[in-house]
Amino acid sequence: IQISKDDELFHIQEEEESLRTAMMESMNACKVAESDLILKEKEDARQLREAIQISKDDELFHIQEEEESLRTAMMESMNACKVSENKKKVEDNEFLMILALSQNDTVMYED
Repeated sequence: IQISKDDELFHIQEEEESLRTAMMESMNACKVAESDLILKEKEDARQLREAIQISKDDELFHIQEEEESLRTAMMESMNACKVSENKKKVEDNEFLMILALSQNDTVMYED
């Protein structure tokens, strides 16, 4: 009877040790999974920040492109105005010259 009890106790202790080992392995697997999850969350956050930065950079690039386009249009408009002003000045000068010449002609013919 004692041998049977000792044998049963031995098997119980063996099973207890097996359960303890399985529990430790399970806890270690949980810690590894938790660490992996934390690393994945950090990587996801990094990728999200990177995507947001790329989006901001892209938006800034388009704003700068539009700003440059507006600046170019403004310069072209200013140049067109200057050309128009110069053309008017030339036309005014031509008119004054024609007027002066016609007055000179009138004066010449009066003599």
